[in-house]
Amino acid sequence: MLSGIKYSRNGLEANAKALDIVANNLANINTAGFKRNVVFMESLKNAAEVPELTALPNTALDFTQGDIQETGNKLDLAIDGRGLFTIQTENGIRYTRQGHFSRNTEGLLSTSDGDLVMGKSGPILLEGDFSIAEDGTVLSNGETVGMLSLADVDDVSQLKMEGNGLFSIKNQAAIAECEGGYRVLSGFLEKSNVEPISEMVTMIELYRQFEANERAIRAQDQTLEKAVNEIGRVA
Repeated sequence: MLSGIKYSRNGLEANAKALDIVANNLANINTAGFKRNVVFMESLKNAAEVPELTALPNTALDFTQGDIQETGNKLDLAIDGRGLFTIQTENGIRYTRQGHFSRNTEGLLSTSDGDLVMGKSGPILLEGDFSIAEDGTVLSNGETVGMLSLADVDDVSQLKMEGNGLFSIKNQAAIAECEGGYRVLSGFLEKSNVEPISEMVTMIELYRQFEANERAIRAQDQTLEKAVNEIGRVA
């Protein structure tokens, strides 16, 4: 009976964590470049059946391309195809698909948090009448002044999601320079790839599983309490 409570408890914990993941997806519907986390429902069943398992649902990043939306702001950049922007943060190099950039007080291309968007030769200085070509070339007054550093990763499981649309890399060997298969679109943003209807369906299913595990725990607890009371009367 106690093992049965463990089964249900693991299922309950896994469902709660999965609900948090789906809720985070829904909260980022309007976040540019956001990539949703997919919850594998089978992993929740496994968590409920094996009490020794850590109650963590299996998830994976969905790197499906989001829709491209025109903004008219030439500092907004969308990657159509492969690649991630390279960002210099105080914690080291990070990567993102979120291209809502600006020019800081020093004229450098930066994120909304003030982190620098990196070019192949360092930070990108934007002076005068600048433009950014589809291959990532940065021009100022008609002269080439830099090239965006776009990273490529074949195995997205090597990316670890952090806050503000940033990713770190688990294994540095998994990241490489993006050699092609992309267009950098100035004046556009890539929208989130979250599909609200799909996420709501998943959330409803998770709630049902959560409630089923709660009922199972209550039933087992009541049975255990009854058994203890019976033993007490016999004694």
